[in-house]
Amino acid sequence: MCRSPNDAFCANCCPAAEEAHVFAVGALRCRSAGSYAGALRQAILACKRGRRDVAETLGRLLVERGCVRASDRIAALVPVPTTQKRRAERGFDQGVALALAASRASGIPVLASLRQADGEPQRGRSRAARLRPRRRFLCDGASVLPGLRVWLVDDVATTGATLRDCASALRQAGADVRGAAVVAHAALGAEPARPAAETGGLEKACRSTGSTCGEPAN
Repeated sequence: MCRSPNDAFCANCCPAAEEAHVFAVGALRCRSAGSYAGALRQAILACKRGRRDVAETLGRLLVERGCVRASDRIAALVPVPTTQKRRAERGFDQGVALALAASRASGIPVLASLRQADGEPQRGRSRAARLRPRRRFLCDGASVLPGLRVWLVDDVATTGATLRDCASALRQAGADVRGAAVVAHAALGAEPARPAAETGGLEKACRSTGSTCGEPAN
């Protein structure tokens, strides 16, 4: 993370606009503000350690880099929730904090309708174990979801398992999951995401499908 006293990044270490990527987790289109490295990685780790101010900056970054767009005409941003244990340790849920910051910058409301079911956390699991289908997430207030156009919001994508599981839970409740916005992606054993600049913009780059990306530790 940057040593700037009042924010997560100074002008020199904020990820450049060209670092924004689009990738796919199965049929789910995803946008990230940059790679999980350098100052961006340090900022995400600081957020996971309880820095609410950093969460605010990263949430705004999702909008500034086009990962969350009012022009997508979605009804709500749905944060990927952390576990109850981690929420208690940090004093807040970083997924919700990111979504709220992105909401303030974009005007798109937040619908925190997902919660993690009790079970083994992703951290420390092998790639194969992470990708194995599990009912890790449940929907609360499912009656408001049928037909609702939503985007998921999370901090990091590594294997894609968490995004896939969240999208599955929302779709089972009737939601129309249009995509996911993540602060950073970290491709493990997959084709790297293509820079948006290579294809003339995020939407064109989204045609590059088949790569899988998902998260270190919620």
